[in-house]
Amino acid sequence: MDCKARVNCHLMTDGSCAVTTVILEHNHELDPTLSRFLHRKLSRTLKRSLVAHDIACLRPSKSIRFLEVEVGGPERMRSTSKDCRNYILQQQRLQTLSSDAAALHKFFLEMQG
Repeated sequence: MDCKARVNCHLMTDGSCAVTTVILEHNHELDPTLSRFLHRKLSRTLKRSLVAHDIACLRPSKSIRFLEVEVGGPERMRSTSKDCRNYILQQQRLQTLSSDAAALHKFFLEMQG
């Protein structure tokens, strides 16, 4: 649609946020049913469920579908399936990094010995 409506912010060094640009004019009709995407968030419960399903080797698509059914449909989710997939991948990367760091530490301890 090439809509120019936006709000730009600049993150300051002290952690605060300064609004730099606000353009409110849209070139299309607004759909109130899509407003749920404005406040996307993975709850702690959802994160725990995604991690548990990943540990149980449940594929991400099955895990996300299960969670959508649990809350009463995809329209009642406060996040998208892409948000869920990104979280799963992030957790897998963190786990890999932590095990790599532990293996490297063990290697250096053995070399030092």
